[in-house]
Amino acid sequence: MKIFLFFVLLHNLNFINGITLLSEEKALLSIKSAITYDPFNSLSSWKNTTHHCSWPFITCSSSSSAVISLDISNLNLAGILSPDIGSLIHLQNLSVASNSFYGAIPSSLSLLTQLRYLNLSYNDFTTFPSTFSSLKNLTILDLSYNHFSGRIPLELGNLTNLIYLSGGFCNFSGEIPMELGKLKKLEFLSFDVNTLSGGLPFELGSMKSLKYMDFFNNMLSGVIPESYSILQNITYFNLGENKLHGSIPDFIGDFPELEFLSQS
Repeated sequence: MKIFLFFVLLHNLNFINGITLLSEEKALLSIKSAITYDPFNSLSSWKNTTHHCSWPFITCSSSSSAVISLDISNLNLAGILSPDIGSLIHLQNLSVASNSFYGAIPSSLSLLTQLRYLNLSYNDFTTFPSTFSSLKNLTILDLSYNHFSGRIPLELGNLTNLIYLSGGFCNFSGEIPMELGKLKKLEFLSFDVNTLSGGLPFELGSMKSLKYMDFFNNMLSGVIPESYSILQNITYFNLGENKLHGSIPDFIGDFPELEFLSQS
């Protein structure tokens, strides 16, 4: 009998990459329990007495009832972001912006391979996982206004469907990774107000879709590479408050869509 019960239990567990997945309801309740401050009782109705698809800030698929969107932004919440969020494997949209989540971004987010929109901005996250390369469907990633340290993660260069990437005011340092040049669909790129150093990678010149580039207020040096002459769709080009030298290249005057330019 004990052996039979063991196999019944095993049959009802879900595993991905060796990680046990909770039911969506249990995962959401785990996310709630990891929040230590909820001043407006925004999540008070998250109880197992009602179906989780009826809870606020959650959207479920009309066909499968799977959770496809979780938006708990602007609720003044504080706490850690529970690793059990990785059990919501059907999520397409996730926003925890404008709260006070702190500590590490859970590496289990890498299990959310259907994510298209991820907004972690305006929090107190300090550690970025090295497992984000699996989020191949991500088109929008906002990391701005957090408390990371060290270099911009090289793994971001593998998110080749990104059209929007923001990492401003994050305490990033070191050189800009040349791997970002692989983001051929990117239209918006911002890492303003960090302590980035070194030169501008010539690889960024291959991002022909880019419309907005902002590296304002860093410690970048050198000159604007000639490869940037290909960026014919640029409308906003802000390299001000850096340590760049030399005159503005003539090719920038030929950018047909340019509306704002700053270099220093």
